[in-house]
Amino acid sequence: MPTEPNFKFCLHCGQKIPTEATFCPSCGAKQPTTDLESSSAPEKSVKHDSAPKTTSDQESTLETNADTAQSDSGPGPTVVFTPISEPTPTSDRPNMASAFDRGVKAAFTIKGRFSRADYWWLYLDIVLISLVVTVLFSLVFFSKGLVLSPGKTIAFLLIGAVVAVLSVIQFTATIRRLHDTNRSGHFLWLSLIPTVGPIILLVLLTQPAVVADNRFTTSPASPHWTRTWWPWTILAVLSLVFAGSYASLSTITRTAVIASQTTATPAESATNDATKGGSLTLRDSQVRLSQQKTYHQAYQNSSWAKSTFAIDKVEVAKTAEAVKLAESDQQKAFNGVVAVHFKIKAGRDIAAYPTQATLNTNLGQQVNSDMSLSDTFDGDLNKGTIKDGNVYFLLPNLKSVASLTSIRLKWDAFYDTDDENDNSFAKNFDTTLKLN
Repeated sequence: MPTEPNFKFCLHCGQKIPTEATFCPSCGAKQPTTDLESSSAPEKSVKHDSAPKTTSDQESTLETNADTAQSDSGPGPTVVFTPISEPTPTSDRPNMASAFDRGVKAAFTIKGRFSRADYWWLYLDIVLISLVVTVLFSLVFFSKGLVLSPGKTIAFLLIGAVVAVLSVIQFTATIRRLHDTNRSGHFLWLSLIPTVGPIILLVLLTQPAVVADNRFTTSPASPHWTRTWWPWTILAVLSLVFAGSYASLSTITRTAVIASQTTATPAESATNDATKGGSLTLRDSQVRLSQQKTYHQAYQNSSWAKSTFAIDKVEVAKTAEAVKLAESDQQKAFNGVVAVHFKIKAGRDIAAYPTQATLNTNLGQQVNSDMSLSDTFDGDLNKGTIKDGNVYFLLPNLKSVASLTSIRLKWDAFYDTDDENDNSFAKNFDTTLKLN
């Protein structure tokens, strides 16, 4: 009987494997077999050295054996030999590039197997690419103040396309890695079990390949997925889903940021939140309101004539419709009202006229106070007098209460003096109040 070596080397990973193995137990690669064609005549024994030979040595040995066999038996049967497999060079072993190439080519293939080395090299590729994509996504997401612009939408589509491809590659490669361990792809359902499931799945994915009796050994040939329409359809749908989720997240985040910037503290919300509806009494008229809001202020000025001028409250209201009042000394239609509450304590005999003040808004409007509608509390005030009241300003165009964020007030006061060197007898007050 002929004698044969009891081992050979895997063409894919270079590991030593049994001669009769058709698949490598380490990487799962299919192995070539020795073809021996003969007629009914007795076979000639051929001995091989146990140590691997070089290609030139093998060719020389084969030629010598063939000549010997032909000279011994004449024109008898021809013996055809297949050289023993040699270890594949290190450069042909699985690496990041080769694993990614195999993963992309089989992106839409769930049949067949995927070796352990290839799978974890591919996993490393996907992690590195995902890190880059995450950085780009963060730059796009937080650009332009979270405003969803056309350029940002296109960027979301491109990022969504990359994420879709990586997701499909990872999904199908995981199924084929489970096949390599002789397990069904349904084991992926384990990932839905919180905490324990992913750990069990990770352990299964690190198991070595199962060669004997592996029901997933055969990998049927199929055309490259880029030549068929349905993989592109799946990628397009996934890209739109991912891009849409990114756009929605951007909008929701921007809304939350704006809300957090404009939300009042609990102490302020009881008095500073705008309320809808209601009415306002201006002399003998009731004016219907659509919005109104009260802002508490802490303005106080005691720098002149030993007297104190304070503003403790500003009320802003938007009328339900344009209004024109007969009692008003301006006789113009308006849809916004600003009421400023003054307190005055005279430290000497003075004359003060807040009811003749001028108001400027952050909206670019300048209006004079409406003396006919304002309370009567100013004018000549003797020493020790304390007075308070509202001064009303009518705004011809107020879009909303929230649009008014600051006002500037100017009014005059003076006192009588016989001292020609007293240059402080007159005072022009000028202050800006923030409404927030």
